[in-house]
Amino acid sequence: MTKIVKTYVKAALRRTWGRSKQRQAALKAAKIAYGQYTCALCKGVHRRKYIQVDHIVPVGKFISFDLYIERLFCPAKELQVLCVECHKNKTKKDKKKMK
Repeated sequence: MTKIVKTYVKAALRRTWGRSKQRQAALKAAKIAYGQYTCALCKGVHRRKYIQVDHIVPVGKFISFDLYIERLFCPAKELQVLCVECHKNKTKKDKKKMK
């Protein structure tokens, strides 16, 4: 499979995950009021555009589509809602661990 095809397929999977029931359930669990969500790490309350859904166990580097899909579409209990700043910091730590 060429690199371009692999990139397109991964992007399509990410778009689909963005509308998944698992992701929506994680958002619903963190919602405290209309447009207000609690960050799982700093416990701050943030508007929707300042939060992101994070995989507690990172999806990680691409090895195979089977593994990528399994990690990406994990159960809602393996997802958490983080503010943008906490998500950035966690992602940075996760990348260091993977090296």
